[in-house]
Amino acid sequence: VIENILFTDIKEHFPLLSKFEAAVDSKKKLSAEDASLLSCMIVHSSDFGGSIKSFEICREWSNRVNAEFTHQYNT
Repeated sequence: VIENILFTDIKEHFPLLSKFEAAVDSKKKLSAEDASLLSCMIVHSSDFGGSIKSFEICREWSNRVNAEFTHQYNT
């Protein structure tokens, strides 16, 4: 779970994409590491999906994220 969250960082985009492409190109059976990589790729892709929502939805979620970060900071 922690690894999935860390891969939502934009600086991890190209390293994650390279790892994923290499795993797909190898055409081997999925290992536990590959399953983790796939999980990270799904979360990373989903993270980008929020930016294509309407402005009203993006603003609402931005407010929610900011409130959550503020709450975490204050506790």
